[in-house]
Amino acid sequence: MSFFHQLAYRPGRLARRSLQAVLAAVLLITLLAGGVLPGEAAAATPTIAIVEVEPGETVTIRTAGFPANQDFTVLMGKFGTRGVGGIAVATVNSGSGGTFEATFDIPDELRNEGQIHIRLESAAGYFAYNWFYNQPAQTGTSTPPPATPPASTPAPGTGGYRGIPTFKIQSVVAGESVTVLTNNFPPDQTFTVRMGKIGTRGIGGVVAGTVSTGQGGAFEAEILIPESLRNENQIAIRMDSQNGYFAYNWFYNRTTTAGTPPPAATRIPGYSGIPTFRIASVENGVRVTIVASNFPPDQTFTVRMGEYGTRGIGGTAVAEFNSGQGGAFEATFDIPSALRNRYRIAIRLDSPQGFFAYNWFFNGGTEPPGAPATTGTPSGVASTPAPAAGTIPTFSILRVTEDQSVTIVTRSFPANQTFTVRMGKIGTRGVGGIVVGTVNSGQGGSFEATFQIPADLRGDRQIAIRLDSEAGYFAYNWFWNTTN
Repeated sequence: MSFFHQLAYRPGRLARRSLQAVLAAVLLITLLAGGVLPGEAAAATPTIAIVEVEPGETVTIRTAGFPANQDFTVLMGKFGTRGVGGIAVATVNSGSGGTFEATFDIPDELRNEGQIHIRLESAAGYFAYNWFYNQPAQTGTSTPPPATPPASTPAPGTGGYRGIPTFKIQSVVAGESVTVLTNNFPPDQTFTVRMGKIGTRGIGGVVAGTVSTGQGGAFEAEILIPESLRNENQIAIRMDSQNGYFAYNWFYNRTTTAGTPPPAATRIPGYSGIPTFRIASVENGVRVTIVASNFPPDQTFTVRMGEYGTRGIGGTAVAEFNSGQGGAFEATFDIPSALRNRYRIAIRLDSPQGFFAYNWFFNGGTEPPGAPATTGTPSGVASTPAPAAGTIPTFSILRVTEDQSVTIVTRSFPANQTFTVRMGKIGTRGVGGIVVGTVNSGQGGSFEATFQIPADLRGDRQIAIRLDSEAGYFAYNWFWNTTN
């Protein structure tokens, strides 16, 4: 995705018209290639212009398009850095936003520099930058850095890193999660992930999580869609680091795959893919028949039914069966008495190894007040489902002692559940992994827990970790196996 950031520039009239024509074409290409759809209301882009320079002493800027009530850190750095990772010289509040002037001292370390970059950035992800000659006669009149619209603006190279971090959308589970594939990300950076309405580029959006880049380059990350955006048709997503690296994209909020399969995680030779099932027939209030597809062999599955919208998590266990040779089969299950009069019912099949699939069916009965008007629920999606309470259990990595232990902090965990903790190879999501312990969620919500890294995984650079309960709740993550 691309983004054009205008710089202050005042050439002669003919040159200015030529430049405007070029920039207009670039901007048009950017809008079409960058996920800003025709007719879409794009968010204003904050910019700054250089008003006056007192060489070696101060610089005065004028803002435009600034958001209101944001605290901006003012950074200055050597020319070419765009101010990323520069010297913090002040903090300024944007007040009512829009246009205002402000003057800042040039730091001692830069007073003898011929050209200086200045940058304003806020914790919510807004930013603008420009540069100036550190002499009054030529302020802002020389050719600025190239105006080629990058997918995002990188910080200056550190540790050999060069280029532009970008990411593309791999898959979407509607209303639940999006999986992205990064490209050329800088190493050893923590990125905050934000999502917002289309056209915002994710600036000032809802924080959806954080991602650690580790060695950088290319990697996959699955990010949960914030509850406030689950019904949006299109969603902007942005990743930015405190060091100024960022990238953004957008996606349609509809399921694009059945989910990402548990890969080598399965520990079942020859098996790959996603177990799914469809509803074959329903005898209202009595039983339901399903047709399964691509089930792993020789797995014991518990069958649960629950209220519509729960995906069967925490539902009534109605049967248990072995998948035998796996693959495709047909099975019939009785509807529990507590659900016999429900209009719609969720059904879920899951195994202790972490395989699962879910769906729902019409059961006649009376439509409950306020029931959502949907037409179906994808089955077998391998992402963290929302439990009955409408929250999603997740956890983040708090700290790691290499080859020894990992400490996590949970969020929105259900109460009074015993979770089995598994670790496995990266990419497995912990499915079929090594059991390293159990933990009871107690009052639920947020808590910390530490687990030992098993001997079989010591020496692995990246490790997947998964927590799941017998009631069907689960969450997973991964970590770099280096002390932090």
